[in-house]
This record gives sequence, C-alpha cells and structure tokens, in this order.
Amino acid sequence: ITGCKTPRNRSDPGCGSDGPKQTYFHVGLEGWTNRNAEIWDLIQTNFPTTAPVNLGHIGYDGQSGQFISLEVMQRAYRATGLALEFYRSYDAAWNDPGVHFDRITAVDSSQLKPCNETMLSESSIMQKYAELTGDWDGVEEVDGKVRGKCFSEHFWFPPPCRADATK
Repeated sequence: ITGCKTPRNRSDPGCGSDGPKQTYFHVGLEGWTNRNAEIWDLIQTNFPTTAPVNLGHIGYDGQSGQFISLEVMQRAYRATGLALEFYRSYDAAWNDPGVHFDRITAVDSSQLKPCNETMLSESSIMQKYAELTGDWDGVEEVDGKVRGKCFSEHFWFPPPCRADATK
C-alpha cells in the first residue's frame, strides 16, 4: 500500500533503500489498523511521502473476533450447560469446549497461510508475547529470530491446548 513492490515478502518487501517512490494503490477501504497500530506508525515514520493517509471514518463500525453459530451454541448449552458465548467457558482447566467443535484435523490447511507467512513469524511481536506471558514453550528460535511454534505448519496453540493437539 505504500508503494513497496513485493509487500508480502517479509525478508525484502521491495521498498528500496530510501523508501518507495510511488504508490500502486490509491484508495483503500476498511484498513482495520487498530491491531496494527505499531506497523501503521512505522510506515508513517519510514515512508512519509507515500504512506497512506487516514481520511476518516467510513460510516460503520466493524469488529473482529470468532463467530460461533447460534445452533452450535444452543446445542452445547443443551448438552452440557456450557455457554460458548462466554469467554470463560473456554478455560480448559474447567471445561472441554472442544467436544462441541470439529477436530483440528478437519480443517483443510491448504486453505490457510502457513505460520511463517503470518504475524507468528514476526520476531519482535513473538518476543514481546513470550516476555509478557512467560510462554516460552509457545515460541522457538530459528536463525536467531523468535517465532511462534506451530503444529503442522498452520496452527499455533495456547498453553492449555498443547497437551492434545488433535482437539
């Protein structure tokens, strides 16, 4: 979006030594920059002449998060009394919400990006994650860089879910 020729190439996004000279996208809608504030600020600082300009609110609010159908939530509540709309219901120390969902092996991973093409491979983010949480088992060091430790190249699990990666 800032004019880098190969922005998806994490090792060399093609921005040039002194920054991009032109932009290739002139209008962007729904930037969803709230989770990428650090990256947004970095782009604004490093590429001020080609950085995107926030022109304001588009007219509606959006949210990101998980979606669970009403049918699945009702079935789980009737069967076990587990309220899947409540975040504490996912505490594996007290509940087994996985019985209400397909196994991870049912996911067609060819439709997913591998971990090394996601934020899980961003060393500074994963280093900060491990330092803040103490979850050093959830990361690994490869070529001197910290990255998320993934199962089958596509899935990262929080600590309570690592004991049985088939769920």
